[in-house]
Amino acid sequence: METNATKRTDIFQIDPRNIVVMDDFNARRDFDLEELKEQIKAKGVLNPITVLPFKDEDGIERYKLVDGERRYRATMLAIEEG
Repeated sequence: METNATKRTDIFQIDPRNIVVMDDFNARRDFDLEELKEQIKAKGVLNPITVLPFKDEDGIERYKLVDGERRYRATMLAIEEG
């Protein structure tokens, strides 16, 4: 048995508006997003955000954020600004 083996994962392009951040997900409260938002607007998200699919109470597939809340928040700001 190989320990600490890297596992293959699939990368999907999903609409970030379908990502849900669970309450108390992140201990970080200060996200300083302006510089990252501008980088995302210029080059896109360079490091993937990690999510897990789940169905909400209406049976609609959403994605629970697992890693990358700062990137997610900066992406959402960039989308809002157009």
